[in-house]
Amino acid sequence: MELEFLEIVQALCTTVAIAIDTALQYQTEKQLWHSNNLSQTLGDRLASIFRSTQLTLVGTEQTLSLSVSYLFIQVAVILAQIDCSYCRLIYCKNELELEATILTTSDDLQQKLGYYFEQLFFLAAYLGGLLQV
Repeated sequence: MELEFLEIVQALCTTVAIAIDTALQYQTEKQLWHSNNLSQTLGDRLASIFRSTQLTLVGTEQTLSLSVSYLFIQVAVILAQIDCSYCRLIYCKNELELEATILTTSDDLQQKLGYYFEQLFFLAAYLGGLLQV
C-alpha cells in the first residue's frame, strides 16, 4: 500500500479513537451527575444554596424531573444573590411553589427582578408553569 493512504487511515483511526474516548468520558460524567442529582432532594439542594436564609418546607417532597429541579435551583441561586431573607418551598398535590421575601428599600426592585428572572420566564412557561415576580 502507498504511504499516503496509510497516513490517512492512521489519522482517521486516531480521530475516531479520540471521539470514542470523549464520548465515553461524557457518558460517565453524565451518569455520575445524574446519580448525584437523584440522591439529593430539591429541598436539600435549596438549603445548600440558601446558607444564611431561612428555608421552610411545606408538604411532602416529590420526585421532580431534572428540568423542573433545574428551574427551581436557578431561581434559588438568583434569590440568594439578591439577599432573600425568607423562602418557603410548598409541595401541593399538583403544583410546586417557591415563595420568597426580599427586604429592601430600593424603588426599582421590580425592574431588577424582571431583569434577573428574564430567561427563566420562558423556561417556566415551557414546562407548563408560571413564574411570578
